[in-house]
Amino acid sequence: MREMISKVEPLHIQVYNILKNSIINGEFQPGERITEVGLAKMLSVSRGPVREVIRMLIQDGLLVQEDGQTLVYQPTKKDINEVFLCRESLEGLATRLAADNMTADIKEQFLSNIKQTKESIERQDANELSRLDQQFHEMIIKTSQNKQLIQIAGIIQAKVAYMRNQILSHFYKKFVDTVDEHYHIVQLLVEGDASQAEKQMRVHISKAVHVYNYLVK
Repeated sequence: MREMISKVEPLHIQVYNILKNSIINGEFQPGERITEVGLAKMLSVSRGPVREVIRMLIQDGLLVQEDGQTLVYQPTKKDINEVFLCRESLEGLATRLAADNMTADIKEQFLSNIKQTKESIERQDANELSRLDQQFHEMIIKTSQNKQLIQIAGIIQAKVAYMRNQILSHFYKKFVDTVDEHYHIVQLLVEGDASQAEKQMRVHISKAVHVYNYLVK
């Protein structure tokens, strides 16, 4: 955990962000037991804010409680298929809506993301690839300009980021196919082809499901 506690934000929010990022980035193993005492000692804070943060992370789905223990979420194949079925529908719709909201500035933001992604592939930087992939999909959702869709997508955002990091730690070398798919989707958005853009996004997400299922025993 590289992040440090400061006095800028409320303590429990800082602890929440640190632990959330640590779980998503794989610093804790799936199924690993988490304790208030251990986390409080690790971060040099009292157990009060840690207790609140554990509750928040359980709500996010990144921690689970089993038999009186708190464990890091370990997704099953059923979990993965359910989450990505939601993603396919939500992001497919978001992509369709985004086609009507493209501007020159938004186009440049997408192209900048793709350029940085290609550079990260060359550096074999899995962490940066994960961040940029997440950024791309969040940009699609934001560009939909549908407040309800954005809110609903946010509910599974943490789980999606967690799963994304797991796959990229194993398959970042094959990410060149993914970035090509991103570019194709952006081209369709710029052309205003909402139907094809939605179709390509759905195919793009469905491919990821197969890889995740391969990783999960």
